[in-house]
This record gives sequence, structure tokens and C-alpha cells, in this order.
Amino acid sequence: MVNRARRHFWKEAAGFTLVEVLVAATMMFAVLFALYAIFDVSVRAFGYGGDRLEAVGNARLALGRMEREIRAAYPYDLTSDPPRRFLFLDPADPTKPAVPTATRIAFGNETGGDRNIGATEVIGYYLSGHDLKRSKGGSVQTLVDSVPTDGLQFTTCRSPDDCPPALAITDESEIRLLRIELSVEVRQRGQDPTRQTLATDVYLRNRGGQP
Repeated sequence: MVNRARRHFWKEAAGFTLVEVLVAATMMFAVLFALYAIFDVSVRAFGYGGDRLEAVGNARLALGRMEREIRAAYPYDLTSDPPRRFLFLDPADPTKPAVPTATRIAFGNETGGDRNIGATEVIGYYLSGHDLKRSKGGSVQTLVDSVPTDGLQFTTCRSPDDCPPALAITDESEIRLLRIELSVEVRQRGQDPTRQTLATDVYLRNRGGQP
């Protein structure tokens, strides 16, 4: 009789009440939601870090390319009489000299050995929306696509000690140094965009600039 009662007791005690099931389910869902929140934050942080790394990497590559090509800017035509020695061109008419604007520059790299700049050797950099564009010979490519509207700045200078110049340059022949500033922004949901700026000074090889 005692053994039968004991077996009956353990049989009843082996199950869970409805309240216990609800409490256990609530705790389980709470843990799952907490894990999901942690996972979501981790994924977003990882994605943001990757986007930022990619944006800054692209900006560094673009800045290095601009620096190399601008340093090698070549006189427009050394075969003419008199030689046309200007380095920076009017984007609308590359046969004319022009002082680069804050967001647009055009020049030539002589690659054919004929001592002048042909139409296919004219290079331009400019900002279009949030894209840094490079043009050459009629083709255009996007180098960086996360530039803020004020994220590209070309500053023309006479010397490193006068940059930006106290007196604005209006004659292309006065330019000895070009300062480039390029910024990128990376956005993360629910937060203000993070901005990083890269800068370099470019001395003009064909105008007596430093190497």
C-alpha cells in the first residue's frame, strides 16, 4: 500500500503545471530575444567596420593616384612657337590654361613622347554628387562613392609656407603646389555619419617643385 502510494506520488510529481510551463517559455523567449539583440548589434558593427575600412581604403588609393598624376602634369605643348607651358587646363576647353577650382581640376600626362598633350592624355578629377570621378580621353570612372558634398578640396599655392595663399591665385603659372583634401563618410543606422579626411601636398615636377 505504501509502495503504491509512493509510486502514485512520483507519477504526479513528474509533470509540470501550466504556470511552470508558461514561466519556462517566457524565460526561454527572453533569452532568445537577448541573444538576437546581441547578434544583431554584432552584425551591424561588423558591417559598419567593413564599410568604413573599404571607404577609407578606396579614398587612400584615389588620393595616391591623384598625387602621382598631378605631380607629373606636363606642359600643354612644348613643340609650339612659343612653347605653351601651362600645366592646368580649362575642363571646358583643354587648349586653354585655367586655375583649378576647389572641386575640379584638369591637366595632362604626356605618354606618347611627342612633348605635347593630346586629347586622350587629358585627365580630370571632380566631384559629382557623392562620387569622386576621374575622366580621361572621354571615359569616366568612379573612384570613391562615399564623399560628402564638401569632401573634395583642391587648394592652389605658391609655396608650402603660403598654403592656403594669403592672396588668391588667379594666374595658372603661379601654381607651384597643390593641396588635396579628400573626405569620406560612413553611415550607421541610428547614428550620425563618421567622417575621415585624408590630405596631401603635391609639388609639381615640371614647374620646379620638390620631388
